[in-house]
Amino acid sequence: MFKKVLIPLDGTAEAEGVYGAVQDDLDRDCEVVLLHVVRPEVVQTAEGAAFKGSTSHVEQERRRMNLHLRGAVLRMHGDPEKWRCVVSIAESIPGGIMEAARAEGADLIAMYAPARTGLGKLLGGNGTAREVQRNAPCEVRIIGAADLAAAAVSRRVHSTP
Repeated sequence: MFKKVLIPLDGTAEAEGVYGAVQDDLDRDCEVVLLHVVRPEVVQTAEGAAFKGSTSHVEQERRRMNLHLRGAVLRMHGDPEKWRCVVSIAESIPGGIMEAARAEGADLIAMYAPARTGLGKLLGGNGTAREVQRNAPCEVRIIGAADLAAAAVSRRVHSTP
């Protein structure tokens, strides 16, 4: 049983469905951390890399995503006492996820990754999910569409009187 789960969200309903797919493996008092990583656009300058977005633009995006995450807690029927929302600024999405997992002391990262087809499948699927899985400081569960569907069926079966 996991005591602290980090769930990276990308703004999709599928990513918000991840909790339902792993909730049976979580400790009853598990703390849930919803994470969104903001990646500022970077442009190369003669002196090196510089962020394209201003500090105020990045902070505006942080506030916008924090509101989105708080709404996600409600949509996911989370307990505001045990669920927290974190918006991280990082140069890479996988790096931001792994850094948040370390900082939070998460023992599970549960994240959605869409199935790839064609060339994307041949090249190894979702790059973000694969990088996190290879380098994370804790267990990582990659949840796909089939896992979400199975969790939804299981919830319906268990909630039927």
